[in-house]
Amino acid sequence: MYRRLLNFFDYPVFKSWTAIALLYALLVIIASLQQIFGTHNYYDIFRYSFIHLRSGTTLYGFHPGEYIDLYLYGPLFALLFAPFSAVPFWMGWTAWIGFNAGILYYSIRKLPLTGPQQITILFLIAHELLTTIQRGTVNPFITACIILPFVFTARKKEGAATFFIALGMLIKIYPVVALACFPFSRQKIKFLLYFAGWIIVLGLLPLLFTTLPFLLQTYQQWFEQLLAKNELNINPDSLEDISVFGLLRRSAGWVTLPTLPVLAAASFAMACIYLRFKAWRLPAFQGMVLGAVLIFTTIFSTGAESSTYIIAMTGVAIWYVLQPRPVSPWHLFLIIFAFLLISMSPSDLVPSVARKFIVRHSLKALPATVIWICLLSQLYRGKFGSETVSTSSELISNP
Repeated sequence: MYRRLLNFFDYPVFKSWTAIALLYALLVIIASLQQIFGTHNYYDIFRYSFIHLRSGTTLYGFHPGEYIDLYLYGPLFALLFAPFSAVPFWMGWTAWIGFNAGILYYSIRKLPLTGPQQITILFLIAHELLTTIQRGTVNPFITACIILPFVFTARKKEGAATFFIALGMLIKIYPVVALACFPFSRQKIKFLLYFAGWIIVLGLLPLLFTTLPFLLQTYQQWFEQLLAKNELNINPDSLEDISVFGLLRRSAGWVTLPTLPVLAAASFAMACIYLRFKAWRLPAFQGMVLGAVLIFTTIFSTGAESSTYIIAMTGVAIWYVLQPRPVSPWHLFLIIFAFLLISMSPSDLVPSVARKFIVRHSLKALPATVIWICLLSQLYRGKFGSETVSTSSELISNP
């Protein structure tokens, strides 16, 4: 059985770019049709955000006559969604879902990995991507905004790297973690100047449709909304907080768990990997750091919900393809465990009772947390030279 599982991705279909391209096109079609002929609350939230921005109406708070739930993104996102809302619904929604799947596909293709490694990642995250784009969330785009800064920093393109960090931060905060690629930059002053420039330019871009006082007020309301939402997330009855915090509060019964000390300890653990100064220039080390950052972003966010796990699952997949071949039984178990509990648990293949139990106890965070700890251990103790990475799992400089 171990040998069969080990060779699972050796089947021709898992080495075909045509097969993966067709699969992703099919995912977009399925998700689009489900939304077009069903409810489309996310589209309404996104579409009305631009209408509110242009009319000077607050983007935040409840708008029961227009949509359910809350708008939680920055004012820049309201502007960027305008092209998708300027066309008929079916066309705009399909284009939006296609854009999200496409930008994630593009970012994986840009990783300095071999073709088979890239295909393996794309297959591993395909089902998680489907469950995410079925809701029309922005999370695949946010994932790309974390991956691409690492890609462009390695290619000495600090302008492009910092553009995606600033863009993602001004949409959903999460991509601030992509600043983890800063130590890998060989032009650090240039990196910082570009980053500051993009923050200013992109932050003020909504002024094309609104006034400066309204924009400043909107940014203040955005941060207030995020703080208020955090308080709601940690409620045991919430469908969010699928994180380390939620796992400890809901599964371990540690209801009074303080968030800040745990987050500080996790951040310190991440920061310590940079003490390995000699490894900074090694592509394999950078790839493992990227995997750790993607997982960290999700499992230490009280706002993490099921659809957020496209970020973590991408990190898990990157970690898996970077393991020396043949993969150890432990690592093989972990990737199967992650695929089943992260990707498959929200599907209709899992009984409703089991799905609710998994959500209620934040169990989707469990395999991602175990892999993150394993990944950190490898970053602390592992060697990232050619002697520890086999040909099938080696990062290469120019794919």
